[in-house]
Amino acid sequence: DGSSMALPWTARRERLDGLGLAGPSWVAPPSFPGEAEATVEAAARGSLEGVVAKRLDSTYVPGTRTRAWVKVKSLRRDEFVVGGWLSGEGNRAGRIGALLVGLPVGDGRLTYCGAVGTGFTQAELARLGARLAPLGRDESPFVEPVPRRDAVFVAPEVVVDVEYRERTTTGILRQPSYK
Repeated sequence: DGSSMALPWTARRERLDGLGLAGPSWVAPPSFPGEAEATVEAAARGSLEGVVAKRLDSTYVPGTRTRAWVKVKSLRRDEFVVGGWLSGEGNRAGRIGALLVGLPVGDGRLTYCGAVGTGFTQAELARLGARLAPLGRDESPFVEPVPRRDAVFVAPEVVVDVEYRERTTTGILRQPSYK
């Protein structure tokens, strides 16, 4: 039938490369067998979402996710200053639901970088709650208006480690997670 689905990835890739596919808006991306770490690093430097790592002996199984193909997301990690928090919902009601974070711009003010609402353990939420409680204040430390009226502001003294996919053109973190 001419199908190459049952062939291992190496044979399918050889056929694909032989087609010389490229156009003004598309291209068959290059592959780098045996260069996983360097490829993931290059994808992150190039602001790509990530890479798909494939077992060289894997067959193609349409419509099915298999363990032979693994998506490796490009992630960044930086420190941000906590300028406030939002109350949680459900089992986190009355406690921190998300931290409002930013970067210093001078005069003790922060540029708003978004809300971080995942990555917390229960113990860490309790620790953060105790650490931030005495820092409460009425005035926002952020230069920009925070897009939530229910924000609880704190003096910008606590620095946290956050992993994220990228920052938007306006500087907001995408898919942030507390580390």
